[in-house]
Amino acid sequence: VRRKQMGQPSHFALMLRDDQWEYNRLLASLAGVPADSPVRKSMYVDCGNTRKVDPITYRYQRYVPLGPGERDFRVLSPDSQDITPP
Repeated sequence: VRRKQMGQPSHFALMLRDDQWEYNRLLASLAGVPADSPVRKSMYVDCGNTRKVDPITYRYQRYVPLGPGERDFRVLSPDSQDITPP
């Protein structure tokens, strides 16, 4: 319903973009489980930005969460074994 009010076609219903995080919080609340930590969104956004710059090899990077904070993650190249904080 909200998408129609915004003038978007119904086939865009699953394209939540920034609304994805609000939706995730709602689902977590309804399920009675903790919501995603800020690091999850940061990794997702960083991966999306990398995809725009390098659409071929972005998928070979590994994202390692190091804590719950927004910047508590490290990006590793495919051949890297190091998971120490930056």
